[in-house]
Amino acid sequence: MELIEIQAFKEFLKDYDYTQKGIGLKEAHTYRVVNFSIEIAKSINLNEKDVRLAGLIGLLHDIGRFEQLRLYNTFDDSISTDHAQLGIEMIEKVPIFNSEEEIDLIKKAIFYHNKFEVGKELTDREVLFTNIIRDADKLDIINLYLSEELRIVTIDECINDEVYNTFLSKKSINHSQVKSKIDHYILILALMFDYNFDYSLEYSKENKTYIKLIDKIISFNPHDSRLLDLKNFLLNM
Repeated sequence: MELIEIQAFKEFLKDYDYTQKGIGLKEAHTYRVVNFSIEIAKSINLNEKDVRLAGLIGLLHDIGRFEQLRLYNTFDDSISTDHAQLGIEMIEKVPIFNSEEEIDLIKKAIFYHNKFEVGKELTDREVLFTNIIRDADKLDIINLYLSEELRIVTIDECINDEVYNTFLSKKSINHSQVKSKIDHYILILALMFDYNFDYSLEYSKENKTYIKLIDKIISFNPHDSRLLDLKNFLLNM
């Protein structure tokens, strides 16, 4: 399915400086997330209108990233601003919507796409589309780390006990638990424990994305023997 809104999105991006590192990366990430969102929506037999809605949320989920990079020259929310909140503040400035779009739902899905948990106040329909974008985003984040877009590097530290034990409990890791870059890599691996749809798990298993990623982390950090424990844990899941 081709979203007609993609051309309007490209027009919006013309205001940004493509020589600034990260703009092209986020644009490419956005289009892949659109495709993942559409495939997840199809996998649960949503109607054509809702499949398009899922794709549109994918198209807009990181719209705040472009302004974040322009204003702060970083994608790090902790030292700049919450890119999801910035996105929903910008969203009606983008000439994509028509009167039929569920703008409130789109805003809520974008706001919660990067949060540790989905808000309890959301309706079932809002939760559905929020979970679609959360899965779609995570699927491509893993692919970014497997590519050279987000580099794995050698780290002096080892995994801290809290992160290690949380992973073995098959739970998502909170940013507050992360003490070093290697903990962050394990946080990325643990994204799999927050998947909501069979499509996401099947894609990951079929493409062995998590095994490939932990192999890549181990290749740069062979000093941390507990990485091998986590790999064996993944292989036996």
